Amino acid sequence: MRARLPQAGWEGVVALAARLANVGFNAVTILVLAAAVSSVEQGYYFTFLSLVALVALADAGLTTVLMQFLAHERRDVVALRHDHLDVPAHALSRMRALVRFSILWYAVLGALLCILLWAGGYALMSGGPSSGVDWKTPWVVAAIAAALDLTTLPLMAVLMGLGFVRTAYVIRLAKVCANAVVLWVGLALGFGLYAVGPGILAGTLAVFAVSIFRFRGLIVRLLQPDDASSLNWRQELFPMMWRLAISWMAGYFIFAIMTPIAFRLGSPVLAGQIGASVGIIQAVMMVGHAVVESQMPRMGLLASQGRRREAEGLARKTGTIAIALATAASVGGMFALVAASWLGMTFVDRLLPLADLALFLAAAVIHVGLAAIGNYLRVYRREPFLVVSLITGAAMAPATVLGCLIGGGTGMGVAFIVVTVMIAVPTTIVTLRKFNQNLEVSQC
Repeated sequence: MRARLPQAGWEGVVALAARLANVGFNAVTILVLAAAVSSVEQGYYFTFLSLVALVALADAGLTTVLMQFLAHERRDVVALRHDHLDVPAHALSRMRALVRFSILWYAVLGALLCILLWAGGYALMSGGPSSGVDWKTPWVVAAIAAALDLTTLPLMAVLMGLGFVRTAYVIRLAKVCANAVVLWVGLALGFGLYAVGPGILAGTLAVFAVSIFRFRGLIVRLLQPDDASSLNWRQELFPMMWRLAISWMAGYFIFAIMTPIAFRLGSPVLAGQIGASVGIIQAVMMVGHAVVESQMPRMGLLASQGRRREAEGLARKTGTIAIALATAASVGGMFALVAASWLGMTFVDRLLPLADLALFLAAAVIHVGLAAIGNYLRVYRREPFLVVSLITGAAMAPATVLGCLIGGGTGMGVAFIVVTVMIAVPTTIVTLRKFNQNLEVSQC
């Protein structure tokens, strides 16, 4: 009799497959960019993407909060399918309240983000070196598309929190496919930066189309009016939300700020190299994060049932797998790039020198392990990583600026790994030990 892979294993496999597909699409995008646009336009493209990453700040951590709170409420579920939800009235009321709050939150933030994102991007890029690239109108379209894309975040969080992990990753894959195809076609037809916004919008539409087709009954049930909720968002949601918002803001300074710094203090060409390289780094991290993220709803459910040792064991196992996968992806990626360089493939010139890229990749593998620890701690509906994020972000921003001024891309790579090893790792270890001690005391 053949051994069957458990549900948690299938969730990890599907999550990893979706992330690997995303990595593949990103790699093809770099090749398409190298063939379709100049190195200067590539710099603007990756600067666009770095600024669009501000969507994560507007989210303010609500997707993580929403996913974990729904995972905890799921302990009372009697029956749950894509078109059916059978749960006690009090739990259903709280679920509906969470969904209503998230809709209101993202509607307001989407409008604000559209204005702030456009203004901030305009100020940054208009103050950079003169390039002659037509970027103003494409940036308006991209900012609007990014604000609309914000509305897909709560939908994915709800599906993950309710346990539809595999389907959520399939929907994410559909989003990436739609985004990539529209972007590639636009670039191939010579639309340049004008292809960015429509690509983002195509991904957004794909998420809603697949979700409504698959979960129409469940969505309707969760959106029905309900005035019996006992949810107090100020006391239950907000304490974790504001901590996560600050953590995510600090995270922006760790990663996404590199390309804008290179654009402003270096050149669009350096920004393009940094942006393409950061894309590879984030792809490596995605491979590791996929395994951990796919198991967070299950860890949250175990935590809500008081099964701490099982949750901790699952976190340790998935964290180890994540680090191994990220390491394998880094080594494999470097071998592939060395081979491409040896074969004379010119797209390699659009990246940082391989020695500099190796510094970033080494730090990225470490961050995968640190992120796995942080995600595990959050399943207890707390945000103990606030101090870690603040200290690391506060050190990374000036270190990146200094590294860029002194040594360009090499200096930024050295700054990244030094801050990671000397600051992020020790503060994470201290935070983990303190959290475990407090958790043991609270459960005594």
